Amino acid sequence: MRESFVNYLWSKQMFITPQLKSVQNDGIQVVTPGVFTEQDGPDFFNAQIYLNGQLWAGNVEVHIKASDWYAHRHEQDIRYDNVILHVVWEYDVPVFRRDGTEIPTLAVSKYTCTSIQIKYSELFTPKKRLNCEKQIQLIPELVWIQWKERLYVERLEEKIVPIQELSSTTQNYWEYIFFCALARSFGLNANADNFMHMAKKLSMTILLKHGHSLFQIEALFYGLVGLLEPIHSFNDAYLIKLQKEWKYLKEKWNLVSNSSSLLQFFKLRPSNFPTIRLAQLAAWFHKNRDHMGTLLITKDIQVIRKSFDIEVSEYWIDHYTMDHVSKPTTKKLSNSFIDLVIINTIVPFQLAYTKYKGDDTEPIDALVEMMYQLKPEQNSIITFFESLGVSITSAFDTQALLQLKTRYCNHNKCMQCAIGKYIINY
Repeated sequence: MRESFVNYLWSKQMFITPQLKSVQNDGIQVVTPGVFTEQDGPDFFNAQIYLNGQLWAGNVEVHIKASDWYAHRHEQDIRYDNVILHVVWEYDVPVFRRDGTEIPTLAVSKYTCTSIQIKYSELFTPKKRLNCEKQIQLIPELVWIQWKERLYVERLEEKIVPIQELSSTTQNYWEYIFFCALARSFGLNANADNFMHMAKKLSMTILLKHGHSLFQIEALFYGLVGLLEPIHSFNDAYLIKLQKEWKYLKEKWNLVSNSSSLLQFFKLRPSNFPTIRLAQLAAWFHKNRDHMGTLLITKDIQVIRKSFDIEVSEYWIDHYTMDHVSKPTTKKLSNSFIDLVIINTIVPFQLAYTKYKGDDTEPIDALVEMMYQLKPEQNSIITFFESLGVSITSAFDTQALLQLKTRYCNHNKCMQCAIGKYIINY
């Protein structure tokens, strides 16, 4: 038995009769069960109930056993003084407030339908992969659609938190904030933090001052990550020239580089080497420096994709690393990479920017529609859901399912999940 199940029974009033009685034999009539808080303190705020005909307003605390009140030391916590009802599955001891008065207790096990208890038990019986793996294929499409929308919005709201934190430290210079976030995306998981640190060492003044020159932008980027420091000796004329330019820019702007040893190459495909991603980021900024603001507002996927149609500098066409010639390739950004940037950076950024402006006229539906236009992501979690027969047709689906797995399934939050609730109810 889990406390989340008792919470669910109380919040939905899923009892076999509305004629409830406390273990003290007080008649209970529920006006409103209160608002589930999911925070420290009593579980439900602002409940209203009649006890023997007298209306009480206050909070409700939920436990599996009544003795959990003492196990959690609520009798010592002033926040629990206004609890008007203790809802438990099993009543084993009386519970008292700090002033010595007994708290009415409702034991819900006797009021819970046997079929619901059986469904709950079946749902939480340990499975090989997922609690609901036997029933998930039976969930109606309408339930999935509504739940995925909520899951995606939850995920999007989580993604904008670091963007909002960054904006508060940069005087809300949104083009600059966007560049820093984009740099992080170009770094992928392996070099995300390194790329972000590089970007944050540059001001927008410096970027715009030298943005007209792809050569100077490369000097800044490669210099700040430590690849152009004097400890590196080059044979290639371009790199020697780049190193000289970095020395000049470093002194001009009083810049400090990171150690190049922080860059990760291990287990990366050559196309994802930080040297290549920096070349692509430099080319992107060189092309888009004067209209980055467009990407904060446009919902046109083709306009966004066009901004990522870039050409790296000539040197990188036949190089993956410095001073090592390789087979010539264009080093274009792949559609899958661009989609990841749209999913993880551009769409969250647009929401954060909209919230900053206080513009409530732009519905989140427009951002959801953008996700429907992108192909599904490919990863182990998505493959897992596909194996269970879950329909996946777009990035909207994959983002929702990633939220489901990481925030609900992995933590056994079936009673906060629409899928789990459907299984219990039907």
